[in-house]
Amino acid sequence: MNICGIDIHKSFLQIAVIDSNGKIVYQERCRYSLIDIILLIAKLAKMRCMEVAMESTGCFWIPLYYEFAGRGFKAVLANPASTKPFGNKTNILDATRIAKRHLAGALIKSHVPKNRVKITLRIISRLRINKIVKKFIDICISKNVTEIVCGDLRGIRNRCGKGNDSKKKNKIINNFWSHRYITNRLRTTAENYGIKVRLIDESNTSSYCPICGIRGSRIYRGLFHCKRCGRDMNADVVGALNIAKKWSKNTVNSKATSKIHIHKNKRNNNPDEG
Repeated sequence: MNICGIDIHKSFLQIAVIDSNGKIVYQERCRYSLIDIILLIAKLAKMRCMEVAMESTGCFWIPLYYEFAGRGFKAVLANPASTKPFGNKTNILDATRIAKRHLAGALIKSHVPKNRVKITLRIISRLRINKIVKKFIDICISKNVTEIVCGDLRGIRNRCGKGNDSKKKNKIINNFWSHRYITNRLRTTAENYGIKVRLIDESNTSSYCPICGIRGSRIYRGLFHCKRCGRDMNADVVGALNIAKKWSKNTVNSKATSKIHIHKNKRNNNPDEG
């Protein structure tokens, strides 16, 4: 029984085939293109190597995995945590390591949805989130931010819409994005730069005026109106200010709110441009 390990890169693939004793019987480096993948599949089938293990690297594994799986191969997608090297790291060593760990049953398998479109959209969405988070952290670094306070959205899908007619609409909105992934990505990226991330309950933070503290009203979904102050404010800004007030009342209170510096940016759907 032969097993193939593949180290995936953006423009090329490193191949290592081992036998049942863990000895390398074939190795190759080929371009990452459909023609080269088809030729590789033909070579592996001729060698009677019908098991292929690869690492879930970004979005590059998707076409490769489904091409092998659709042609009768036993394709295994490994979690990167189970393929980390303990010594030297080269492309051929990485490919061999993946194959040997699969042979030993030491790979942690990543979940692969049957719907190819679903997994493609999920990865594209996460790559976009990663860019947005990185850009936000860059802004925080430029403003000398040492601590980020976020609203804790755990359990929002179970709480949304209780007592009103918006339950179905809110569930659709809340199920469309993964707040846990965003929070975890934000925490990981921020802590790499020495910035702490705190989570606090954000209930009603967009319902009260951050200036005078009384309950306001919505002119429409994104615009908050305070009758006492006579001000119209963006509801997201109101929520952010009240979250800050909740975390540190001594620093951010009704007297100090005017001193808060809000980063203004034009709405742009391209995280690369702002």
